[in-house]
Amino acid sequence: MEDRIPTVGRGPAGSSREEYETGNRYLEELAQKSGGRKFEADTTANLNAAFSGIAEELRRQYSVGYYPEVVGQPGERRQIRIRVMRPNVVVRAKTSYIVGQSENRFASK
Repeated sequence: MEDRIPTVGRGPAGSSREEYETGNRYLEELAQKSGGRKFEADTTANLNAAFSGIAEELRRQYSVGYYPEVVGQPGERRQIRIRVMRPNVVVRAKTSYIVGQSENRFASK
């Protein structure tokens, strides 16, 4: 018996407009919560441009760390605000973190 991918509607999984919109909203939310950015490649022609954009973004990243005066309790949400005093600089950063939660997990609001 061959493995089959479940389908919704007439096409294969992920081919309906509703599934595409759900996936798109998820990626936008993931980018917003992680402080990142969403790059779209809706065709193979756009794929090189998306990878170039990602590579450029990675070359311009900085990592900022700090030690809070009050550490907080595990599970507590702490707010983050990054300000830059240089004109024409764009900052994309997380707006909060959860005390005691691993850095590579995305917190939900």
